[in-house]
Amino acid sequence: MWLINTITLKLDEFPTEVGLDYAILSHRWGDDEVLFKDLNGSKDLNLLQNKQGFAKVKRCCEQASRDKYSWAWVDTCCIDKSSSAELSEAINSMFHWYRESSVCYAYLSDIDNLDDIGGSEWFKRGWTLQELLAPTHVQFFGRDWTFLSDKQSLRNELGTITSIPEKALLNFRSEDYCVAGKMSWAVGRQTTREEDLAYCLMGLFDINMPLLYGERTKAFLRLQEMIMEFSTDLSIFLWKGQPRTEFGLLAASPSCFCIKSTYTPPQGLRDMFSLRKGWTRNNAGVSIRLSLRPHYIDEDQKAVFVAVIHEPYRYRLSGFGIFLERLERSCQKNDYRRVSVDNQMAIDLNAFIGRPLYCTFAEFTTDLLIVREPMIPSSSAGSSSFIVRWKAPESLEARVCQRCSDHVEDSLKHWPVIASELATTRELCFNYLRIEAKGILGYLFVNISDSLHLLVCFRFDVRFQPVCIAVICDEQLYNKGLKARNVMRAYYDLFGNRNEDTEAFDRATSIYAARASNDLSEFAIFDDTILLSLDIDTVELHVDPRFLEEQRGRRSPPRADRLKRQLDLFCI
Repeated sequence: MWLINTITLKLDEFPTEVGLDYAILSHRWGDDEVLFKDLNGSKDLNLLQNKQGFAKVKRCCEQASRDKYSWAWVDTCCIDKSSSAELSEAINSMFHWYRESSVCYAYLSDIDNLDDIGGSEWFKRGWTLQELLAPTHVQFFGRDWTFLSDKQSLRNELGTITSIPEKALLNFRSEDYCVAGKMSWAVGRQTTREEDLAYCLMGLFDINMPLLYGERTKAFLRLQEMIMEFSTDLSIFLWKGQPRTEFGLLAASPSCFCIKSTYTPPQGLRDMFSLRKGWTRNNAGVSIRLSLRPHYIDEDQKAVFVAVIHEPYRYRLSGFGIFLERLERSCQKNDYRRVSVDNQMAIDLNAFIGRPLYCTFAEFTTDLLIVREPMIPSSSAGSSSFIVRWKAPESLEARVCQRCSDHVEDSLKHWPVIASELATTRELCFNYLRIEAKGILGYLFVNISDSLHLLVCFRFDVRFQPVCIAVICDEQLYNKGLKARNVMRAYYDLFGNRNEDTEAFDRATSIYAARASNDLSEFAIFDDTILLSLDIDTVELHVDPRFLEEQRGRRSPPRADRLKRQLDLFCI
């Protein structure tokens, strides 16, 4: 570490800064600065008088001498930039050098009065961010080196100017703040070299990495990847704006972590975003375990989810999420890529509360790979169709009903009727808004006899795989106000927490449910008298004549009393 003797203005080298009391300068670079070669070994300081930057170095040393410091550090002339090794070491050590200084002089060369401090360009430079946070003591000086104030006294004003919490200004510790929060402090700051937008932030994240001038925006990508090497902070994905061209999961620059975002994370809640099991990263992407909430099915029939980027067991009702699209409609492969939805990069989970079909616990946790692909835009607008193909030995009277937004909470019998008869072969189309591809989308209430009916409900599960729920019931149960949520409760009770099962049947109540496990799943139900096929967004039901014969021989559904309890009709 090179330091300037505050009396002689000569440079001396020290192997370590430990035990040294020195002042350090924070400033904006000018056009004609005093460089390392100018002070190192120079015998006549008069030769430097004509340099514009000399007065700044001299006044800094004079102030340090008055404050009883024998040594001062100024970045323009205390780093030998002709040595790439020394330059790299200095930049990687700079945060630490500012932290270990006895005092930091912040020279605001463009203002004269304290009232104008908010307009100084010093607050818009990238390197001055760490120079504000790292030192314990910071003193501000105006254009003519008039003392203005110190960091302690200006903590409220500085908080307003920089949007940095008072606690961080006075005693910054990197581990106290989430990645997105610290990144947001750099929004609006600029550096002369593009790479320095990343290098000037290394100290805030306690990161060291080699300098590669010429890599341009890749420097910020390397910074994010280095942060991911040592941190499990999911808020690194909480940004908006321009993504990386080659890897849409990560941001293109610090400006993406905009402090005016509606989903700016709570300052200081670093633990909120800490992933307990971490992640692994390679050239294919990021392998990670996340909780996903179903969001919608896009126009290409691909499922879009909200990935909760905090531990859901801590903050279930609030928090933040990003959008992931499963690359294949089937859930056999767990490959995803990040997408923007309706020009949004992330979402405040509170936005879901109060929506129709909202369910706090409609999520699942899975191991997935976020592939190294560009981010693409996606739209939740528009509608899609769930197709049901029916085949039976004879035409049957039926109510074919479709859910719409105005009837979500209505009894099933009040849902709009789209057909009243099922021919021997019939294709039905249940339309739904993409954003509402949740819950029961439609159902068939098929007359088998005067006393018996077959209720078949269709929906997607939490992974957007098609589900069919079938039950033999009587008309009284249907007419008394059976709702979609009653059927769904029975469905969840039937499966319980058995995520691996693809079908379940309760013989006592005749409730049957099946969900697709891959591109095509086939089931034989009700004693092999109905063949059920589930294929992405299509359901096929082939009814055997034996089914009608057997059911018409019954006078009532089996254990009708238990069926009513199972559907929870009287608990509403």
